[in-house]
Amino acid sequence: MTARAWLRGGLSLVAVAETLVGLWQTLLPEHFFGSFPAAAHAWVAALPPYNEHLLRDQGGMHLTTAVIFAAAALTMDRWLVRIAPLANLAFALPHLIFHATHLDALSPGDAAAQTLTLLASVLLPAALLALSRSVPRPSG
Repeated sequence: MTARAWLRGGLSLVAVAETLVGLWQTLLPEHFFGSFPAAAHAWVAALPPYNEHLLRDQGGMHLTTAVIFAAAALTMDRWLVRIAPLANLAFALPHLIFHATHLDALSPGDAAAQTLTLLASVLLPAALLALSRSVPRPSG
């Protein structure tokens, strides 16, 4: 597989994941709060209180990110495939730092799983940003 194919696949993967999380948060914020990522491992509910407004706004942010990543995957525009992961890192890195320093309410297994999941949410856009160098400059 070429770097361009890996890049398109990674951009598409993020678009799908952001869509799923964004729809869940926007349409069912209370369910998301009590059930993310799974009912037996409610990571969001570990840091109460529930706030419908905040969850719906966050869901909208995830949907916005999904649109940007989908557009990047579809067009493979050089600037868009670089901006999408960079913009995502602006969210993902502080998100990882916050949660990595607020693990007290989670079991050791959930703390490790959450930290690894959030680390992946930083490493994937970082890898996509590196792969974006393979997209040629427009001619002309």
